[in-house]
Amino acid sequence: MKIVVTGDTGYIGKYVKTLLLQRGHEVIISLRNPSLKKDTSPFFVFDLSNPELLVLPKSTDVVLHLATMANKSLIYDHTSEVKSSKRLIEAAVFSNVKFIFLSSQTAHPEAATTYGRMKWAIEENALLNGGYVVRAGQVYGGEPRGLFGVLQKLVKQSPVIPLFIPPLKVQPIHVEDLAEGIVNLVEKQGSQQKLYELAMTTPVSLTNFLKNISKYKLRAQRIYLPVPVFFLKIINLIVKYLSIKPSTFTRISALFNLNIMNTHSDLENLNLLLRELEDGMHPSGSNQKRALLLEGRALTLHVAKKVPSNFQIRQYVRVIGARSDGFAMKLPRLFIICPTFISLISRSNIGESAKWDEFSWRLGSATRLSEASVIGAERFLFYRKKQNIILAMFKLLGSTTLLLLWLTLRSIFQPIIKYFLNR
Repeated sequence: MKIVVTGDTGYIGKYVKTLLLQRGHEVIISLRNPSLKKDTSPFFVFDLSNPELLVLPKSTDVVLHLATMANKSLIYDHTSEVKSSKRLIEAAVFSNVKFIFLSSQTAHPEAATTYGRMKWAIEENALLNGGYVVRAGQVYGGEPRGLFGVLQKLVKQSPVIPLFIPPLKVQPIHVEDLAEGIVNLVEKQGSQQKLYELAMTTPVSLTNFLKNISKYKLRAQRIYLPVPVFFLKIINLIVKYLSIKPSTFTRISALFNLNIMNTHSDLENLNLLLRELEDGMHPSGSNQKRALLLEGRALTLHVAKKVPSNFQIRQYVRVIGARSDGFAMKLPRLFIICPTFISLISRSNIGESAKWDEFSWRLGSATRLSEASVIGAERFLFYRKKQNIILAMFKLLGSTTLLLLWLTLRSIFQPIIKYFLNR
């Protein structure tokens, strides 16, 4: 399909453009000034600050409106952006072209920010003319841009994370997942649904969101400081009353009164499976490798009773990667921190037969890798250790006693272990 894309160089737009090209679509980008064009790719002249009549390129199939001026300048005329978007919608209607507008969870006729009210106005115009609207939650991941970039900068520069009272809620969505959802809507034919809300189904507190930025994105520790929300609202009213130019605080104030979105059915309709917040915060967009490294360390430590080398853990990762695409089993944190408790896992409390078979295979792999190492030789063959028969008998007796103890504990704590393994 031939797709006109506005805002292709923006935070979300560049991911959408890349995915469209990967799926074989022809992308026509929008330019405010054609003289600044550096290559020979097709383009379409469109300027949000100049609401003129527009004519779409011939044979256009979809218009994808992602552009906004709100985050590029503290001084911008939102009325011009609404009018320019209206002209783009009219051009799509005139050419009988599918129109898709990227909006925000902050969109509302009485939103706290001009940005939210502007998004609402464009939404209404798009829906009134048969267009489609994608209302996205708090976008995160990738480069620190947009509101996500503002929040990351604040966490990086501040030694504290605000503990909002009462909690402020956000519904995150990774930028790559959002791009996939938008492209899926581009390719979806004959959809009667016009408004799609895309974000995690379960809201998280803004404090937890900031904590994840600190822990997984910045790898830093922060302390928590209680902050009453009504103080922030008072400051926001003062900013408005004094007609102070929009600031970082103004942008964050958009999160004060977000409407919770019901996204479950929309995610299903677009065949979209969102990644976990912890995974998305990782620089690569996936925390799977780190999870697999921790799993390998835990299983090997459980088997050998000594901390394995980095080389041995990487061997485990390579073995698992060759068999199951490198996905970790996501063992409960208790077993990762204290691998001794892995002895409590059994077929009866792990639940699914396939899951038990996979766990057994991974534990066996960790055992074989340990046996082939120096640590394993010392552990299983008593390499470099002098032994006598009396000491060996006492060790055998101790091992048998310990085994009976673990079997007893396994029976006692089976319901608890089963809950943690299958939740």
